[in-house]
Amino acid sequence: MELINSGVGLFSVRYKLRSMQDNSVWGLIGIYGPKEESLGADLRDEQITFMSLRDISWRLGGDFNVARFPKERSSLGRSTSTMNEFSDFIESSNLINALLESTRLTRLSHEEAPILSRT
Repeated sequence: MELINSGVGLFSVRYKLRSMQDNSVWGLIGIYGPKEESLGADLRDEQITFMSLRDISWRLGGDFNVARFPKERSSLGRSTSTMNEFSDFIESSNLINALLESTRLTRLSHEEAPILSRT
């Protein structure tokens, strides 16, 4: 891989890369989203800005710190506006949530404050 350029935001880092094998160019964004729901729009805006280089394919990875569906939360319940906004972002950006399909969450109780982990 050849690094063409990179950028750093409040919630993520962006890399534009070129394959040395086939000369293809693509982007990688590493994300760690805010825990404060009020900053969710800032996170989404940052990703939209980073992905504005529409001439390449993007891969996003990391933790958005938001559930998309009630079944991904420990408290279940109904969809929230944050969930709906996150889903709208995924759909409007033409992103594919490949890693979470058919994935269950497991509560890890060995932590001081139990957390959920993908199994």
